[in-house]
Amino acid sequence: MVLSRTRKSKRYILLLIITILFTIGFYYKQNIMQFYDNLCNTILNFTGAQVKTLIVIGASQKVEKLIKTNLGIKEGDSMFKLSTNNLLNNVINIGWIKDVSIHKILPNIIKIQVTERVPISVYYHNKIYTLIDKEGHFIEDVTVNPNLILVSGTNANLNVYKMLQILNQYPKIKKELYSMTYVRQRRWDLLFNNKITVKLPSCTDNVMHKLLTMLEKLLKQSNIQHSVVSIDLRLPDNVIIQGLQKRHKEKGNKNQ
Repeated sequence: MVLSRTRKSKRYILLLIITILFTIGFYYKQNIMQFYDNLCNTILNFTGAQVKTLIVIGASQKVEKLIKTNLGIKEGDSMFKLSTNNLLNNVINIGWIKDVSIHKILPNIIKIQVTERVPISVYYHNKIYTLIDKEGHFIEDVTVNPNLILVSGTNANLNVYKMLQILNQYPKIKKELYSMTYVRQRRWDLLFNNKITVKLPSCTDNVMHKLLTMLEKLLKQSNIQHSVVSIDLRLPDNVIIQGLQKRHKEKGNKNQ
């Protein structure tokens, strides 16, 4: 008897819900989509499946701000209507982002995990200065150099990391280095803060280490610091030094 009454109650409740939905649907017959949107919103409000918290992990303050701007979502948006793929597409093209993952945590959290690109140099091309990472990716155009070495030349962005790794072993040289130019996509010219230009050859890493060791000794000489405009190291066993007034050729020796 009790079971029968329970079944009848459920039937009445179901019939009431259907009647209400039919009535509302008839009321919104001119705009049935609006009806369903309102119905979904009502359900979402009841379940709490709306964006309330946006968590960004691994991003600097600047990049976090860019991510939130590009996401295009706001508090109260439906969690079910948000597409993770669309959110990824909105932020993946931010130059600072190397890798990103986005997860929806029901009922109301969006979690974003970011790996940022680290700038190693500033690439100069067509009067534009752009931060680049070790893979040569362009990060962001800048107007002020953040104390990074300036590089130029075709494909310099793709080859600078290897050269900087070598120069890291010569901190005194790197400290005084202002810019590097990648010449004919095969060798580097170095420009120092004191305006001395050093022309390096295209060579193996072992030869490059020998040349930089020699250069380090040369740059310690006071007469070199104050009277030289260029040092050419491209010829084997020879150092060509150009002074402010004259140019002379100096045979390389073991003492250099």
